[in-house]
Amino acid sequence: MKANPFAIAALTLAAFAACADVPESQEEAASIESPLGGTISGSLSSSGQSWITHSLDVPAAGDLTLVLDWTNASADFNLFLIDPDGVTVAHQNGSAKPETLTFHVDEPGAYKVGVKAKTGSSAYTLTTSFVPDVVEYDFSGNAASGSWITHTFAASSGDNIDATLSWATASTNLNVFLYDPSGTLLDGASSTTDRPEAVSAVAATSGTYKIGIKAKTGSSAYNLHIEVGGGSPPTPVEPSYPGRPVNGKLA
Repeated sequence: MKANPFAIAALTLAAFAACADVPESQEEAASIESPLGGTISGSLSSSGQSWITHSLDVPAAGDLTLVLDWTNASADFNLFLIDPDGVTVAHQNGSAKPETLTFHVDEPGAYKVGVKAKTGSSAYTLTTSFVPDVVEYDFSGNAASGSWITHTFAASSGDNIDATLSWATASTNLNVFLYDPSGTLLDGASSTTDRPEAVSAVAATSGTYKIGIKAKTGSSAYNLHIEVGGGSPPTPVEPSYPGRPVNGKLA
């Protein structure tokens, strides 16, 4: 008897879904908009609602860490990360708890974290944290005595900003100042003897920040090095939504 190619294809897809431990149709699974940088809680059952996704808006390139834990030690939960194109890019499906996954995000966007109750029932917690990549800026120039020079750069809310100003002529005194997008002074360094000078702050808002350089006495060539990123997102606010999804068996 000749094999039915459509039946073979269906069996192959079903076998893949079983190995991956994910629903055959992710669109049928409940999804909850969730904060980045906090703890989310819920409950799942392998005999009822066994799969749920949490949507995360990842604002920049960086390291995303997910920790899934559950209360019932006899249950087995699995963890999946799905990119904005719907592709599962990382997963943890061991039998021990908690499940921990760290993934470097290259493309910002709307990601989903899938939680699967493979066996048993339990309440669970999903903790997310994100550390953006550090972006470096380098500027150089010549500062004449009494001059004022500015350089601008971009930063996002929660970014660490560290700037270091060095110059060649030891007898020259250069000062450095850091301003936020509204023009408010965040930090300044105006020592008469220290070289280099350094300023730092945590960005409270996203936008264009500015470094000001003042040649207080003397003239010199200078180099300005700025590092932006590596910070933590603001304290998340628990989103509101109309109740958790009702239990249901996913086909």
